Amino acid sequence: YRMPEKGNIVGSFTYSKNSYNGDENSTLTYEMLEGLQKGNNFLWGVAYQSYIGEFLEIDLLYEGRTAVGMRTIHTGRVQMRAHF
Repeated sequence: YRMPEKGNIVGSFTYSKNSYNGDENSTLTYEMLEGLQKGNNFLWGVAYQSYIGEFLEIDLLYEGRTAVGMRTIHTGRVQMRAHF
C-alpha cells in the first residue's frame, strides 16, 4: 500500500507444509528447509518504508514465524540509508 508523501506499507503471509523424512537436527536440513520445521509452518511480515527529508530513507521491518508445536519467533529490524 502506498501513501503519497508518507511511504509504503507491505504485508505478507505464507503457509508451508513440509514432508521431510531426513535427520531433522542437522545443519544441512536446516539450510535446505530454510529454518522451517517438518509439518505446518506459518510466516508473516510487515514492512514500512519512508523518506526522511530528501536523502534519508528508513525501513521498519517485522517478521514472525511459527510451526505446530514450536514457539513463535518474532524479529524486528530498522534500516536507514543515505542517498548521495
